[in-house]
Amino acid sequence: MAARPCPDGARALLAVACALFVCAFQDPGGKPEEFARIDPYTRGEPKALERAGYVSFGPFPWMAEAGTAEIEKVLGEAHVLWVETAHFRLGSTLATYRTGADKQEDKQLRAELERLSKKFEHFEPDRNRLDPWLRLHLYAQRLEEQYTEFLARFGFEEREFALPRELAPASGPALGPGEYLGMELKPTVLLTESKAALGRFVGQFTTQKEDCNFRGVLRGGTMFVGQSAECLRANGFELDTALHCALAADLAYDLVDGFRGYHDSSPEWFKCGLASWFSRRIDERFTIYARGTIVRAGDDSWKWAPRVRGLVAHEQVPSWSAMLDWRRWEDIDAPGHMAAWSRVDWLLEHKRQALRALLLALTEPLIVKSLQEASLHAALGVSLAELDTQWREFVRMGAPRK
Repeated sequence: MAARPCPDGARALLAVACALFVCAFQDPGGKPEEFARIDPYTRGEPKALERAGYVSFGPFPWMAEAGTAEIEKVLGEAHVLWVETAHFRLGSTLATYRTGADKQEDKQLRAELERLSKKFEHFEPDRNRLDPWLRLHLYAQRLEEQYTEFLARFGFEEREFALPRELAPASGPALGPGEYLGMELKPTVLLTESKAALGRFVGQFTTQKEDCNFRGVLRGGTMFVGQSAECLRANGFELDTALHCALAADLAYDLVDGFRGYHDSSPEWFKCGLASWFSRRIDERFTIYARGTIVRAGDDSWKWAPRVRGLVAHEQVPSWSAMLDWRRWEDIDAPGHMAAWSRVDWLLEHKRQALRALLLALTEPLIVKSLQEASLHAALGVSLAELDTQWREFVRMGAPRK
């Protein structure tokens, strides 16, 4: 990891500074940013890491044939911040973020920082400023909170996935070979300030060419999400909240695809709806991946509930049966995104007792539509037609008009 060069005539004076600080991140204005080499919130102390729920700040393995050191070389960044939590391995080159531009974001950040402060003995962040280390900690917390919410929402306990195979229940559906929702490896997440860095990673370690975002399984079996802050800004999403929303949506897909061991046969309508549900719980304004629904300055197109009510009233919403035909994200239009979100939202709130059975059913091989219908009937106790009728009635009676 390269430190800032020390000029002639000041080597002795700057030796300590070069050991304590690095100059690597690029802020949104393109200027090099100096930041602490050692995390100021844990000070690198083992007890502080344990209190924060961390395993280490690296180095550690990342995927088959590549660890953090190899990835740093590919990224071309002088310094990458790494952290391994209980359930994730996270890398970040995010620059300092200035808050205060959005009241809703500020309110949410205050609550998040309050929760985060309880994990550290030394916690005195600058006002209206999230430094690179603080952003790493925030995203580590966000990942862990979503993982915990996913487990709890669908009625599973972590200990169910940690049982040795010889002690696993002989009856009932298999929960996969690993302790991370059935995955053997921890999911990995890479957040880059520049899209070029993410593009280099994706180009080197996958068969794709993407520099904005990437989601999928890497060699060796780790579920991966990569996001570029620069790409989001270029598309008009400058708030950190928008990056959080995009990450939450991608992570929802990965948690379903990785549940009980890697697969990708779960119904697209369910993954799409759950991704929007997690994203919109953070901020309804930034359901970024929902084509045809993106908010523009001054409009209220992010208010989906009344739009869904209108679609149902005018018979413009796809039926539940039609959703079962979706095979790819590209198959889903704007009404479809809103319908999938609304139906998953309704299931999560009004079919809570059946959610465990539902997730198990939807993570079986369900390539054939008739198997999806049968699985939904078995998990929820009603036919697909009746399920659709119940949901439509809820929308007509419960959704706001504005």
